[in-house]
Amino acid sequence: MFFFSYRRPNEAEDLKLRQEIAKVGLKEMRDRIMQLTNPWIKAGKREGLQEGLQEGLQQGLQQGRHAEGAELVLRLLARRLGALSAAQQKGIRKLPLSKIEELGEALLDFTSREDLARWLRANK
Repeated sequence: MFFFSYRRPNEAEDLKLRQEIAKVGLKEMRDRIMQLTNPWIKAGKREGLQEGLQEGLQQGLQQGRHAEGAELVLRLLARRLGALSAAQQKGIRKLPLSKIEELGEALLDFTSREDLARWLRANK
């Protein structure tokens, strides 16, 4: 199995390996040999798992930042302009985080619902 570290066997080599394994008389031993895993494959699986966990964590953090940013801006807008329509709330939640952050700053200058509507039209 050591040679799997460097290259995959061709068809003839694979057949030869299977024939040699078949010579082992005990089925259990054959099954165990077939289940042997290259240590590099195991290390690769561990590394892939770590990368996947890290990527998932980063994605979760980004989604959390987005959701919390949207909710904060919605609360500030409601306090400044009164209750927003469901369509406005939905539109704000769909904005990318960078736009939500921009809206958070822009809302400080809003004096009417029309200011918000104008900002949303300009920043879709």
